[in-house]
Amino acid sequence: MASSLLCGVLALMVVVMSVGIEGKTWVVGDAQGWSAMDYSAWLQGKVFAVGDELVFPYRQGAQDVAEVSQGDYETCNGVNPLNLWIDGDVHVKLTTKGSKYYICTFPGHCPPLRLAINVVATNSTIVPSGQVGTDANTIASISTKTPPSPINNRNNTNNAGSTVVPLLHYLLAIVLSLFSVWALFS
Repeated sequence: MASSLLCGVLALMVVVMSVGIEGKTWVVGDAQGWSAMDYSAWLQGKVFAVGDELVFPYRQGAQDVAEVSQGDYETCNGVNPLNLWIDGDVHVKLTTKGSKYYICTFPGHCPPLRLAINVVATNSTIVPSGQVGTDANTIASISTKTPPSPINNRNNTNNAGSTVVPLLHYLLAIVLSLFSVWALFS
């Protein structure tokens, strides 16, 4: 009886831990990539959460992606970015909640190459991203490329450590599953 109860509890823990571990992956500009387009229509109704990933697809040397302050976003000033990526096909993991601002620092590219989003603590918290910034832009869809390193590391949202937590969750889920199978047959 006790081992059946233990198995049930462990199985429930595995299911709960496995659901919702990974965030969503949003591709800036969808099929058009990080290009001159109006992102405001995409922004409506989108909810970005901690754990989600933004993908900025572009050709290296044609654009870049700079994470900037709200003031620098509004004035398209890329002189002092919080982070700057130049490698093309940039992946940015959203690790903290709050307003996030991204621009292209190439002369004449901002506007329209700028994006402002609001990141909530979890996917279950509904806060529309359209309320962030003066010219809000957005992202959509999926990608599988590996992230390049940022040039400026001050508040790096694209760190390798951000992938460790989901991997640990999966490892723990596997261990708990094996333990529950062992408990069932012992």
